[in-house]
Amino acid sequence: MFKAIILDMDGLMVDTERLYIEVEQKIASEYGKTVSKAVFAEMMGQKPLKSMEILQKFLEVDVSPFSLLKKRDHHFLRKLQKNLQPLPGLFTFLDNFAQKYKLALATGSTETITNIILTQLNISQYFNVIQTSDSVEKGKPDPEIYQKTVKRLQVQATECIVLEDSNNGIISAKRAGCYTIAVPSVYTESQDFSSADFIADNLLDAASHIKALTT
Repeated sequence: MFKAIILDMDGLMVDTERLYIEVEQKIASEYGKTVSKAVFAEMMGQKPLKSMEILQKFLEVDVSPFSLLKKRDHHFLRKLQKNLQPLPGLFTFLDNFAQKYKLALATGSTETITNIILTQLNISQYFNVIQTSDSVEKGKPDPEIYQKTVKRLQVQATECIVLEDSNNGIISAKRAGCYTIAVPSVYTESQDFSSADFIADNLLDAASHIKALTT
């Protein structure tokens, strides 16, 4: 029934949401504000510039989203070099399914950041398709990124299992017609995942569910 597994990256494979939140809170503090969980939830999965448009609107400052993005990426890349951590179960998950399914990555991050992360973790070889935000016009929850990923995998959407840590990502994948597994992180656990087909405690729990689905 299923031929491919598509993974989100930030907050699902690697603990980068923490770094983004730290950087974005630092930027907000410069303007005397603190970013709420609701604003972070809205930003997750969006294209980088769109997420900065949301932040700029929240901050109510006369600074362009592009300038905010340059500042965010500068601080984020410095943190990334020292603080990149794979989330528990990532390597086991990839090893379990790499020979059985086509694997793909569908991330709202840029190609530059994605390549840095995949290179540092030495996991690029696991993926048949790597879809970043660079060639996507609309970020999650729009289904575009998953529609493009499915097309590049040369399978049907109904043959794909998607793992996501955010509600925006789950909605995006559901709209594209995929089977969805939510793996909430400590930063997204309060979001509404009622539209997901299954909610997993972690990547290993998700792996067990996939094995049960396909046996």
